[in-house]
Amino acid sequence: EPQETVHFRARVRLAPEAADRAAEARHVPAVEGVSVGAADIYRIYFHGPAYQVMESAWRDGDGVAGRLAGPLPPDHRPEEPPALMDPRLIELCFQTAGVGELGSRGRMALPLHVDRVRTHRHPGVDGVPLFAVARPGDGGTDAYVVDGEGRLYLSLSGYRTVEMPGGLAADLVAPLRAAMEARP
Repeated sequence: EPQETVHFRARVRLAPEAADRAAEARHVPAVEGVSVGAADIYRIYFHGPAYQVMESAWRDGDGVAGRLAGPLPPDHRPEEPPALMDPRLIELCFQTAGVGELGSRGRMALPLHVDRVRTHRHPGVDGVPLFAVARPGDGGTDAYVVDGEGRLYLSLSGYRTVEMPGGLAADLVAPLRAAMEARP
């Protein structure tokens, strides 16, 4: 007998494009110290090729930054029509925040809740580098994705996780810890 599993519920509100103060230029992270690369990140994370979205991650002030990997294989079939939101940009925020949790607290966790996700613009196909910045806050982690000019593509607020049982081997976490503990 088929089993139905609900992974999440959401309320979606579509709105016409409009000028948005939240979409004003944002901080663009720059690597200023130790970074951790995809090879070390995906020794821990279990994502398939289409969702191995991180090229690298590093400490960024009181948060963490991640660079979008590229090129990535298609993430849905058929590729047309395009999705209204780019799930890989959301995943970039999740994984960037997760690298921060792993590196600073040794905590492996899965997404539990997001208060809000907004798409501000869609990435083109021209390979413009994109970066996520995730910062912990009182109501969870807030994150956003920008290009090298600070143009906002996606913002996410109130991201909370649930810790996975069991721990991780210290040698797996060590490169992430080195990047998150490094001070420029």
